[in-house]
Amino acid sequence: MKYALFILLLSIQLKGNCQENIPMSPPLLSDTSYDTLFDSIRASKDLSLKQQYFLKEFLEKAKTENNTIETVNGYKNYLHHDNKKLQLVYADSMILTATKAKDTTLIGSSYLTKGIVYYGLKQHDKALDYYLKANKLLINSSNTYLKYKTKYHMAMAKYFLGYYHEAVSLNQDCILFFNGLYPRAYLNTLHSLGLCYNRMYQYGSTSRINALGLEEAKRLGIHVMDIYFKHSEGINLYFKKEYKASLRLLKTSINDSIIIKDSINLSTAYFFMAKDYLDSGQPDKALKYLIKVDSIYEKTGYLRADLRENYKLLISYYNSKSQLKEKHFYIERLLGFDELIYKYHKYLSYKIHKESTYNTEKLLQEKQKVERQLFLEKHGKKIWRIGLIISITLLILLLIRHLYLRWVYQKRFQLLMSENQKLPLKKPPKAKLKKADYQLSAEVETDLLQKLQIFEVKKKYLSEGITLAKVASDFGTNTKYLSQLIMRHRQMPFKAYVNSLKIAYLVKLLKSNKIIRNYKYDALAKEVGFTGKQGFVTAFRVNTGITPAFFIEGLNDANVMN
Repeated sequence: MKYALFILLLSIQLKGNCQENIPMSPPLLSDTSYDTLFDSIRASKDLSLKQQYFLKEFLEKAKTENNTIETVNGYKNYLHHDNKKLQLVYADSMILTATKAKDTTLIGSSYLTKGIVYYGLKQHDKALDYYLKANKLLINSSNTYLKYKTKYHMAMAKYFLGYYHEAVSLNQDCILFFNGLYPRAYLNTLHSLGLCYNRMYQYGSTSRINALGLEEAKRLGIHVMDIYFKHSEGINLYFKKEYKASLRLLKTSINDSIIIKDSINLSTAYFFMAKDYLDSGQPDKALKYLIKVDSIYEKTGYLRADLRENYKLLISYYNSKSQLKEKHFYIERLLGFDELIYKYHKYLSYKIHKESTYNTEKLLQEKQKVERQLFLEKHGKKIWRIGLIISITLLILLLIRHLYLRWVYQKRFQLLMSENQKLPLKKPPKAKLKKADYQLSAEVETDLLQKLQIFEVKKKYLSEGITLAKVASDFGTNTKYLSQLIMRHRQMPFKAYVNSLKIAYLVKLLKSNKIIRNYKYDALAKEVGFTGKQGFVTAFRVNTGITPAFFIEGLNDANVMN
């Protein structure tokens, strides 16, 4: 019973709420004028149920009465008051309705509306396309105001796309038409003309237009544009290098409620205030306003293309302060901003990158460089500690290796000092000589062994440039037989055999002759018939297991002790 009572009370409350939002007795379509419905739409809160009711009533009334103009206006009402994401859909519905009616002026007006939607989305190139379509259709229209309204919008789009001379011409035409007939449009166009002159470096013309705008606003009693003329002149004074006067006007503009709600002009004012401070030698004051520009970009997702420099200035500032994190942040911001410019303003993107010192490739290189620096800054101490540990470990290992080698070398030195020790100390692997490969007869073998013994006794192995072929010729045999003989009886190839004889001779010579111990490696090598220093050192180590320097050092030390 309690639940039933609760549901009854809830249903009564919901019914009461509905009656507050939607009229209980809606007027009949035929009895309500379009003006009344339009006023009701404007008086209702956007996206409210009440406004949705009047929007629907207006459009259905127009369709029922086959009123093409009001049907187009019905879609236009939705465009201005319904979901912003559907604006282009409603604009297309306007164009389709006007096209079916074959009303050239209405089609042109609908194209103009779609261009304005694109302009509001900051897609100025697409906006201009639709303005041009509208202009072509309206060129012979009797609706003169609509023709010049289109020209005015064309001028604004061309201004944002960088076609300043064309924008000036269109603005001048519009001023002649609007003056005396449409005061607000006249003032808007004067302001637009001043902006164009500024971009064309005609700062004197900009100042004259801004002064004229303020005078005309006073004469006409329309002051809503005053702050825009002051804002424009504040920027213009920066280019005239009148920084104090520029700051004064720009500070006035950023405190005005109209500019505060206008993110594009607010960000522009902040940017040129920063420039005023920078050029006055006050970079720390400039920083505050550069950051404000970025905050607007972060909030709205849009900045004028020419404000790209804001990020260049932030990067330069933090670079001068060696603040890598902030520098990296604004490099990434600039890369993202460049993507936005390219998406909406391909012409300007090419122009900006052509004139800029910070193109995408350079920015990416700079970003990678900063990332490396940040990595080292973050992990530098850890890397240094690891590097130190590795270095100490390597030094310890090298020391251990050195001590071990000293110990090994000492043992080998002692072996070398033994009178009966033959070289090499470390026997090379025995050469594999199959019995089937040995082709020498006993008589030939005996003869060659005698000659080999004479070769050793007479120290013919000390000859420089000795080769297997030369020795074989001296023995009256061929290289194959001699090679087999040495392999069988000396257990090593010819070259290793000759080198062992050379080094054994040198070891004895160094033991007995103190003078020769002072020879350099080149002289020692020549003494025993080596053609080069490197071959000599290698042969010495292979046969003795130590370096010539260590052996000589050991001999000298032993001599001192004795």
